[in-house]
Amino acid sequence: MSTYEYSIESENFYCKYAKGKPSVSGKEFHDYDEVVLFLEGEAKFVSKNTQTTLSLNDIVWISREQFHQFIVLDEENYTRCIVAIKRDSPLSPIFMDSTQNTVSIIGASDNLRNIFGNIINTVKGALPKNEKIMLLDALITQLVFEKKSSPDITNKKFTEPSSLISRAIDYIDKNLTHCLTVKSIARKLGVSESTLSHKFRDELNIPIYQYISKKRVSVARQYILSGYSLSEAALLSGFNDYGSFFRICKSHYGIKPSEL
Repeated sequence: MSTYEYSIESENFYCKYAKGKPSVSGKEFHDYDEVVLFLEGEAKFVSKNTQTTLSLNDIVWISREQFHQFIVLDEENYTRCIVAIKRDSPLSPIFMDSTQNTVSIIGASDNLRNIFGNIINTVKGALPKNEKIMLLDALITQLVFEKKSSPDITNKKFTEPSSLISRAIDYIDKNLTHCLTVKSIARKLGVSESTLSHKFRDELNIPIYQYISKKRVSVARQYILSGYSLSEAALLSGFNDYGSFFRICKSHYGIKPSEL
């Protein structure tokens, strides 16, 4: 089975059209807005608010720093088109407004399918890179404004997280600067540690301690980009010290905090 990957990047966006095994994993939070058109294969999508099996031409809209996962069950046939809008792009505030700073999934309308078709043809095409970037700028602008002006219509079936996991996420997100352990969270929610751990992994496809660490890194990144020092960002996002922040960044992302 043939696989392929076409991509292009500018100062405002990154576009990829690919088939085959995902080249990136472990980015449950990221600092760019993302639109993903699912085209083939078998995959599930998980966020802190919903879970669903993806269908042909589903479009997933993900605001930056929102927890999510694509669980790919058929890597060989996994085909998608990804548009990542960088946080400094003029389109980012419009994207955030149109998605209400959250995650949503809709079936592609005729207009959206046509826009994505043009994006794919441009990324794959033979135009010089500077001309591709100019054309993609216009197409991505059209994509975002089409989302902003159109209601989210879908007939998909979604599964919401259980009450326990919703309460666990809410407690974690509101108490990042506290000492958070499975034991302390389970006690607060009135369940056993094993029940909380198993339910969290089963529903969100991530261990609870990893969710805490990655959420803290996500919050720290926002503090850093707002002008705080690395040490200040570490403490404000719940790390005990800069050393623990450094270790988590290296272990989960393979980079130093200064590279966030």
